[in-house]
Amino acid sequence: MKVLILSTSTNEHSLAIEKYLGNIGAEVIRFDTDKVQEGFVSVDVKSDSVTFNGRRFLSNEITSVFSHHPRISVPKDQGIDHLDWQLCQSSWINCVDWLEQIFTEARWLNKPSVCRSTSSVMLQLKMARDIGFNIPDACFTNNIA
Repeated sequence: MKVLILSTSTNEHSLAIEKYLGNIGAEVIRFDTDKVQEGFVSVDVKSDSVTFNGRRFLSNEITSVFSHHPRISVPKDQGIDHLDWQLCQSSWINCVDWLEQIFTEARWLNKPSVCRSTSSVMLQLKMARDIGFNIPDACFTNNIA
């Protein structure tokens, strides 16, 4: 069993999961999203593979992915201007999102796209309405008039 952990390096839940998985003999691959600049990550769309710090994995080799608050944090002291920093930050977020497209056969715990969708008030209201809840009138606008 090979399990990918997407989280920050100091996340206590992820560290506990990693320890448990190691104790039962699972191979654990960590992608610490707060240290993206310190490691090497390569996503190869053509071969459906990902390389983490020199270790290459095909999409069907990862059996499970545990994602726990994978916050991307690219340090702002990289010697680049703010727009380049924003591009770098969004590119890493896209990389994490792309992992969902590569590891489609893996069992995901806390899939990032699903977690993001649950924080959408608009989606929550729509789902509540669709299943029959009475919801209050709601208007989302940037027009203060």
